[in-house]
Amino acid sequence: MNDRTALVLGATGGIGGELSQLMVARGWKVRALNRDPDRLPALRKGSGLIWKRGDAMVASDVAAAADNASIIIHAVELRYLWNVPIRMDNERLKALLGAEPHTPLDLAVRNTLIGLGCLAS
Repeated sequence: MNDRTALVLGATGGIGGELSQLMVARGWKVRALNRDPDRLPALRKGSGLIWKRGDAMVASDVAAAADNASIIIHAVELRYLWNVPIRMDNERLKALLGAEPHTPLDLAVRNTLIGLGCLAS
């Protein structure tokens, strides 16, 4: 197993795309799924990523693309994961997180990049 191989789900998006490019620049082999990689723009095809045909919402596609990868990064845009909007209607959750919870995404991404060796701490 190559310990510098990653599968990035959502590599055509903003966060996944940037993370993928950082990893490639730092010497990682990065695989990415796309339902139709032949239709990717030339810029994406020349990005250094290893494009695999598949859908991030199909477990067998993800499992095949992840074979021998040391890490899987999930950066799929949330709107693809649910057919209905998420509504926070759990009163205990609201009490714990507040009426408008937020995820410190920038901190999570930064810590992930540091952990992968893509950024200095």
